[in-house]
Amino acid sequence: MTIDISESQFENSIESNLLKNGYLKREPTHFNKEYVIDDELFFQFIQDTQKESWQKLQEIHGDDIKEKILQSYQKQVDLDSLIQVIRKGFTVSGIKLDCLFLKPVNKLNDTAEPLYQKNILSVIRQVVTADNSKPDLTLCLNGIPIATAELKNPATGQNYEDAITQYKEDRDPADKLFSFKRGALVHFAIDPNEVFMTTKLQKDKTQFLPFNQGKNDGKGNPDNPNGYNTAYLWESIWQIDSIIEIISNFVDLQIVQQHPLPDKENIIFPRYHQLDAVLKLVESTRQNGAGKNYLVEHSTGSGKSNTISWLAYKLLSLFDSQDKTIFDGILVLSDRVGIVNQLGKTIQQFEQTSGTVVAVRDSKDLADNLANKRRIVISTQQKFPYVLDYISKVKGKKFAIIIDEAHSSQSPESRKKIQEVLTTNLKEAEKQEGQIQSQQQDIVDAIEKEMEIRGNQDTLSYYAFTATPKSKTLKLFGTPISDKVNVPFHVYSMRQAIEEGFILDVLKNYTTYERNFRILKTASEDKVVEGKKASRALLNYVDTHSLNISKKSAIIVDHFVEHTQPKIGGQAKAMVVGSSRDQALKYKQEIDEYISKQNIKGVNTLVAFSGTLKDDTGKTFTEQSMNGTRSDWELREKFDTPEYNILIVAEKYQTGFDQPLLHTMYVDKKLHGIKAVQTLSRLNRISSGKTDTLVVDFQNTVDEIYKAFKPYYEQTTLTDKTDHAFVNNLYQMIMEFNIITQNDLDSFAEIFFKHPSKQTDADHGRLYATTTPILNKFDDADERTQDDFKIKISRFIESYSFLSQIISYKDTNFEKLSGILKFIITANLIKNLGSGIPELKGDISLQYYRLEKTSEGGILLGEGTGLKMGISYGTPQPPEPLTSLSAVINSLNEIFGGTINDADKISIENWFNEIKKDTILQEIAKENPFELFYKQFEKRFLDVVISSNSNQSFVKRVITDPELQKQIVIGASQVYQIWRKSNDSPPITPSDPARNRQIFRQTIHKCKGSIQWLDLYLNEAGLDFMIDSFDRELVKDIKILTGIHGNEYAISEKLLVKFQAYKNELQKDGINLEFKVVATKQGHDKVAHDRYLLGENVKFNVVSFTILQNGRFSEIKKTENEIPFDDYWNDSDSFDLVSDWNKIKGLTTFDDTCSDCGVAIQLPFKPDGKRPVYCKECLPKHRN
Repeated sequence: MTIDISESQFENSIESNLLKNGYLKREPTHFNKEYVIDDELFFQFIQDTQKESWQKLQEIHGDDIKEKILQSYQKQVDLDSLIQVIRKGFTVSGIKLDCLFLKPVNKLNDTAEPLYQKNILSVIRQVVTADNSKPDLTLCLNGIPIATAELKNPATGQNYEDAITQYKEDRDPADKLFSFKRGALVHFAIDPNEVFMTTKLQKDKTQFLPFNQGKNDGKGNPDNPNGYNTAYLWESIWQIDSIIEIISNFVDLQIVQQHPLPDKENIIFPRYHQLDAVLKLVESTRQNGAGKNYLVEHSTGSGKSNTISWLAYKLLSLFDSQDKTIFDGILVLSDRVGIVNQLGKTIQQFEQTSGTVVAVRDSKDLADNLANKRRIVISTQQKFPYVLDYISKVKGKKFAIIIDEAHSSQSPESRKKIQEVLTTNLKEAEKQEGQIQSQQQDIVDAIEKEMEIRGNQDTLSYYAFTATPKSKTLKLFGTPISDKVNVPFHVYSMRQAIEEGFILDVLKNYTTYERNFRILKTASEDKVVEGKKASRALLNYVDTHSLNISKKSAIIVDHFVEHTQPKIGGQAKAMVVGSSRDQALKYKQEIDEYISKQNIKGVNTLVAFSGTLKDDTGKTFTEQSMNGTRSDWELREKFDTPEYNILIVAEKYQTGFDQPLLHTMYVDKKLHGIKAVQTLSRLNRISSGKTDTLVVDFQNTVDEIYKAFKPYYEQTTLTDKTDHAFVNNLYQMIMEFNIITQNDLDSFAEIFFKHPSKQTDADHGRLYATTTPILNKFDDADERTQDDFKIKISRFIESYSFLSQIISYKDTNFEKLSGILKFIITANLIKNLGSGIPELKGDISLQYYRLEKTSEGGILLGEGTGLKMGISYGTPQPPEPLTSLSAVINSLNEIFGGTINDADKISIENWFNEIKKDTILQEIAKENPFELFYKQFEKRFLDVVISSNSNQSFVKRVITDPELQKQIVIGASQVYQIWRKSNDSPPITPSDPARNRQIFRQTIHKCKGSIQWLDLYLNEAGLDFMIDSFDRELVKDIKILTGIHGNEYAISEKLLVKFQAYKNELQKDGINLEFKVVATKQGHDKVAHDRYLLGENVKFNVVSFTILQNGRFSEIKKTENEIPFDDYWNDSDSFDLVSDWNKIKGLTTFDDTCSDCGVAIQLPFKPDGKRPVYCKECLPKHRN
């Protein structure tokens, strides 16, 4: 007998481990589909941990207590998010209920640990959701589902990629268990070798991330001699303490602002290396206390900001074995303001206690926070030299200092003053040490010097993060593994980041040029010079010579136009790295001149260098004068626009500059070691449509670059607002001025939004009259109040005008306020409101339709009404011929003067392709005239545009330009004709049960010769339907294949008897009828879960007979797929309904006794031993 290698055995192995380590085994019947919860365990947890609250609620609600709790729980989840409800609990009738008790960080609270131990972890196999989906495993915390998993076994021909496909194609995000924010927090795709995860199911848009340990500094997992390579997931990550730790302190709902578009929400679940690094750092610190240093070598693409955030919070709440806090404060340092702001936003996203995180603005603010409060303080390193005079009180306290990029620059004086402030026993003389020159030096050099002076301090712990550690970084922060060898404490290598797809391999396409030149001496006498300095001077002469620069400029521009510009949908950008400021200046001049002479369109340059330069004629140049910019920030913004695509740099932007569209680099500078890695890594950021990078190098050899990258590729070793709340807040601020009142809004709206058929000649004058009280109050206000009011109303109009096209606002006061403000501005009743107000021409009439849209909405199919959605431009006509995408774009370019570029064309094509997948629109097209279809199509198409992640400048243009928007939507709506023509079978709809049966009957009748029907959830009614529907003249063989799993009730003796009667009847007419049942779970997993009706002449992908009966939306369509029906039919797990009935019966009936009268009974389900079961005679009275 061979070993069981099925997927089911894989499930058994995982479940067995969980059960041995404290999980409870639960059955699918325990899962409440309506509320998506194991309510029995949920109530058990509440009663065991919150008895007093339970008793109070029971007094209030009596027998309805459980339903009231579930209703309140569901309401709070819908209102907020599941992770917030798990962490913060919810209230029922004013009484707070907790859903989780956290592991105590110390032993100071006697009740905390017993409560924590009462948390219940459980596992359910094959839970059945409301949409009849059945994930292999569902993990629950106190009955609340926190994770699902789909398992695949390569031994049966599938792996994790098939699990990902299953999630994308078969798991509906609308199903509550799989719903973003409201369903399970994370979904795992697992096979014995790899694990991937996602927190947001979006059909084919779903992005799965690897959750692997890494193997040999690359992707995958190390070999496990004792079992599955992925066993760490259930043997470690899913263990009770670990999973509760992750839910408590790592998972979070993050909001990404992208004004003026709506905010994007993401649930953050740590990647394996992030979780592993933080937990190991925390545990080492717990054991060693303050005074130990750590180096974390995490590549670009590692999610370093989140890792730093989690670490900062964990260190702040860390206690030693004596229950004393290890640190009095956490400092997070970076030397670049932009990075500080980014880190501040990221860390504050994870804040659970208000006031914990402070991003300081000045030195005194920093000092006060260090001196008086236990906080996480985020700052630039440059502020520290100035805090000494303010924070003498902090001496003797202990601090953790997290350094973002441990090769950042800072002077030794700054470093010295940091330690002076944060440590004890400093000699006064050291405070008065002479001034050190202010030139920029590496922070590692500064720390090294201080350690040489004073040694390591037991009051400070450094946590240094970098992708490219220098030897000194390893020396100061690395972990010694011998007298001469230091290594990073934790590594996520560049190789692993590349192999896992988080960054691109910048060395994959690398071209080098060799320099060949001759210098002619023109002086009559030889000078005596210093060899090395003279060589550098000569090379600088060559590098900056116009002949050299002009030839390279031609190569750069020609290469860019041919190879780079078409990349990333025409959005690709390039960087030219010069060796000096003079060279950068000449590159700018030569490249611009070559572009002009060759009449090249669409290529424009910017240059970045510091200070002032003069050319050979004495003319003065600055970065600002050449670019037409005023600041570094403005230069970055300008390069971010589609107009500019080549940036020339000299000693700027080679570190800390993130531009995802940067695709190609032209290097005319010698690069060594870490500088080479940092410079070329500007290219490695991923972006939608970016699949590769290019490097053209005029100075370095392939071998030199290889040697520079090699140490960092694996591991370095040293040997020796714009959501609803935003608009609502603006509205409240405006109303609080009391310049406009509710009565003003109502009076104005009564006239302004009156239907044209009811308007009178007097209404126009009455509109002005309603604004008079507003203008009087505005005039009476002081100048400061007037200015503030004008700013607020400008912001409201700008934001609401844009967002109301995207978001459906229920509060009609927003529309009223928008109308009255636009009227005031259009009539110029308030002067000098500034240029921030959008163009209002023609917009007033639009407000009527928009208000009507908010109140009507909805989809009514087959009734000849409804579908009133979107913004009305009149009634577009359906495109008569089926036009091509290029024709649509050509039309747009004719209208908009050729301003639709290649990147825009790709965006439009992507939107067209995405909308074609909308099955609801397909059904609307098949059943409605074009006018009604278009109104719904417009809204759904704009949803596609808004949700796209690329070419945001074009997205904003489409959203804010009604005419462009109208033309694109009309062009895209040509799919109406395609869908109308493909309407072979109308949709199955809830409103037409008789018609649904007729459609399906006609489909069966189209099958000739033989019929094979595959539906794993077929019942007796389905058999009747087949017999009544097939063509008895032209069909001579019928095979029906269904299943038991999840369909036990349907496989009954009544079905058997009826089938035998039909079989005997049809045999008389020479028609063969057969019926088989897939009788095992293994067999069930093998069979395609779509339904198929196969004739000799045609093949249909059909609706489930259950859906047919229930009338849910679905469709019947022809398919060209090859369906291995014969393989399923002949499989050993498929049992004949007649000859194998005794085997089938044993799988569908279970013996028990009536709980009332005690008579022996057979049940079509497995009793759980807890709930009563009754015989046929006793059941009616208990039902009553």
